[in-house]
Amino acid sequence: MASIGEALVMALDLHQAGRVGEARLLYQRILDADPEQADAHHLLGVLCGMTGDVAGARRRIARAVALAPARPDFHGNMANILRADADKDGAGRHDAHSLTLQPGNVEAASRLGALRAAQGAAAEARELACLVLSNSAAVSLEALTGLALALSRVDGLEDQAVALLERAAERDPTSALVQANLALVRQRQGRAAQAADHFRQALDRDPQFALVWGALGQIRVDSGCLAEAAALFQRQAALRPDDPSPYRRLGDIARRQGQSGVAERALLWAEALEPGDRDSGLTLAVLLLARKEVAAAEQRLTALARRAPDDPVILYNLAQALIEQSDRDGALALLRRVVALAPDLGDPLHSLGALVTGLGFARLGSAWLERALRFGADRANWHRAAMLSILYVPGVDAERRFALHRRLEAAFPPLAVPPLPFANRLDPDRRLRIGYLTSDLRAFQPIGRNLLPLFENRDRDGFEVIVYAHVLEPDATTERFRVLSDGWRDITGQDDSTVAARMRADGVDILVPLGIRFDNNRPHICHLRPAPVQISLHDAATSGLSAIDYLITDRTMTPRHGAERFTERPLRLPSFYVAAIPAAAPPPGPLPMLADGVIRFGCFNNPAKISDETLRLWARLMARIPQARLVLKYLDSYRSDLCVGRIRAALSAGGVDPSRLWADPAEAERPATHLARYSGIDIALDPFPFCGSTTTFEALVMGVPVITLPGDTMVSRWSASMLRALRLDGLVASCEDEYVTIAEALASDPARLSDLRATLRDRLTASPLCDGRRRARQVERLYRTVWRRFCHERAQAGA
Repeated sequence: MASIGEALVMALDLHQAGRVGEARLLYQRILDADPEQADAHHLLGVLCGMTGDVAGARRRIARAVALAPARPDFHGNMANILRADADKDGAGRHDAHSLTLQPGNVEAASRLGALRAAQGAAAEARELACLVLSNSAAVSLEALTGLALALSRVDGLEDQAVALLERAAERDPTSALVQANLALVRQRQGRAAQAADHFRQALDRDPQFALVWGALGQIRVDSGCLAEAAALFQRQAALRPDDPSPYRRLGDIARRQGQSGVAERALLWAEALEPGDRDSGLTLAVLLLARKEVAAAEQRLTALARRAPDDPVILYNLAQALIEQSDRDGALALLRRVVALAPDLGDPLHSLGALVTGLGFARLGSAWLERALRFGADRANWHRAAMLSILYVPGVDAERRFALHRRLEAAFPPLAVPPLPFANRLDPDRRLRIGYLTSDLRAFQPIGRNLLPLFENRDRDGFEVIVYAHVLEPDATTERFRVLSDGWRDITGQDDSTVAARMRADGVDILVPLGIRFDNNRPHICHLRPAPVQISLHDAATSGLSAIDYLITDRTMTPRHGAERFTERPLRLPSFYVAAIPAAAPPPGPLPMLADGVIRFGCFNNPAKISDETLRLWARLMARIPQARLVLKYLDSYRSDLCVGRIRAALSAGGVDPSRLWADPAEAERPATHLARYSGIDIALDPFPFCGSTTTFEALVMGVPVITLPGDTMVSRWSASMLRALRLDGLVASCEDEYVTIAEALASDPARLSDLRATLRDRLTASPLCDGRRRARQVERLYRTVWRRFCHERAQAGA
């Protein structure tokens, strides 16, 4: 009769030969003869695990461990069984015990290292990885790769992950999967070029690896090479025609390239492959939003939201659809929910900040926009929005405001190499080439109105003008500027570096960025220093960019020794604003108060400008004049109950019956209709600290006097600049008490109001505010002066 030892050897031979039934029977006979035989329990447990009997495996190996707790192989196999049974913590305890019993057990170390990495124990995971690297040849490829991937997900352990995968690649140089995993780790490290190289090596080993074609395509998308990316996604789709993901990506690329029809077909195909797919439906909805098919987009997004009511990205885009349909209150509710669901997503924070600012809650909006910058520090348009919103907030410390503006420059990557020396000829008196950089040359754009007189009256002998236009929806006004220019460059769709290089090639002497914080303007082009001299025009404060040399302003807007800080050097005109009387302006009508004795104060400014402090002052004024009414209008902003409710609440808090407010919910209007609304206004009230500009000019065109309260910022002093140019200094208050006094005096003097109604337009027409020729000469003298200064400084530097 064979001994138990001999029987174990026979059973193990049967086990390894795959004769499972015979091996099981022999193991059991051994245990019948000796129930405490630890090896038999262990090997029978391993056999159970091989045949899928996890419970049996756990029971048998646990008994073996109990009988022989000092056997590292027993603990190792117990860890394997527990891991297969999803008991990771139990598996970790047995791997740790195995490693204690056998410190050189790198297989156990690799498994335990992967677990510790997943648990966030970075220091222990790093130590175990070093142990495995010391003898990686003794570790299975599976364990080696598993440890590497676990380490790659922990900040600071990526280099150890790469080292482990490189060992795996040495052991199996034909493995496409190892190369793909190396690529993924390099991606997590932000090393896109190395990741792409490893993905290509994976494809060299296995050209049928469809997921790698897609991953390589995404790298090309991230680097802006959309055409190359599309070709890679097409290869992925050819290999996996039943996979919707490449079609989704192809659809998104086509959408970004403006190929709306191609995008829609690709996305619909992806949706057909996977009906109800969230990503395809969402990208289609975004496409529809971009095409202004807002109702269709909202329908899709609403259906997606029903299936995934807590998906922040879906809800965010649904909010955008509501904003497009002027349902700001509904959008606000959605955005608040999105921020609660995903407080670390930047886009909803930014959108929420912009929305509440526009509804008049500027303090709150400014705070949201600054918070969003934590998640989009490299997004210049977010910085510009924050720079704009803080100007609506009263009482902001000048240093804090300046510091926020300076953050815009930090958002741009440093120049890889210093700009090349300029080739512009240093002749102080030659014809100068002026470049204007803007997105705003359209009808009803204030900057376009103010710039047009300069173009129409410019000195063509002394100055050549080239416009660099990022105008998304050109119109007749755009075409008028094109005709008046010597050169026109459509820069939509061109990256900043390309535009800057074109400006250098054009030999621009002075670049004039217009309204750099507004709309779709592009400050990064100025940061690249494409012209020897750069001058900010029609901005609301400092650009914050050290690359912009000067800022055109006037003596009232930026008094010498004022508190406001600028990175630019102010160039002061006698007065700044200039525009033509709109051709469609109806004649000023009779004074409304003469008809019924009711004085109507009005403000047609953006509600964002109507600060809480402004409302408190207006309530104080209204309380002093019981028969007065307050008329507000700005596009369709007052369709928002929240917007109107805030104003009513402020009036009520000041003791004024909210029914004395009339907030016009009108849609956007034609110029003549808009200006005709002033026929129902007796006196215009300027908000603060962000006062009117175009609205002030329009009120004066219609014979309506404007009462203003300038502060210590340029943006609070535009109206004062206009009124002083008209010698209406009496409408410029020095404090809140004087603001109320001026308004009361005017309201009680219908004769003076009637005289202003009849004479203001003629007075305006005869003033510097409508003298385009004079203003063109003044601005051109500034251009010539700073160019001479530049030539002199360069000559001095070269001497």
